[in-house]
Amino acid sequence: MKRNTTQKLVFLASLLMTNLVCTSVTQASDISIYRAAQTGNITLMFMLDNSGSMGSTDSTGVSRLERVRSGMIDVLAGGSGVSALSDDKIIGLSSFYNSSSGYVLVPARALSTGITDGG
Repeated sequence: MKRNTTQKLVFLASLLMTNLVCTSVTQASDISIYRAAQTGNITLMFMLDNSGSMGSTDSTGVSRLERVRSGMIDVLAGGSGVSALSDDKIIGLSSFYNSSSGYVLVPARALSTGITDGG
């Protein structure tokens, strides 16, 4: 009799806990995820990898860092079939050497803003 009562209590406790977990999960609304594109400010923070592996070269002898440099010029000034970013875009540049050291080189600001020595 006591064993049967214990089994019933465990079953009821499990049922109650399952019910609490299932009913406490809130449903996310897709409305905020699947919105039509809107105009507005775009802020991009580029993260530049300066680790040792960026010195590695490809089969043409060009380093990874040189590939990044070339790609950044294409994005910022236009080239290689890429349209230049417009001056109203807010851009920043950060750099890191390894997983524990990174810093902001140029704080995010509009491309039309001039940059002085020291960022």
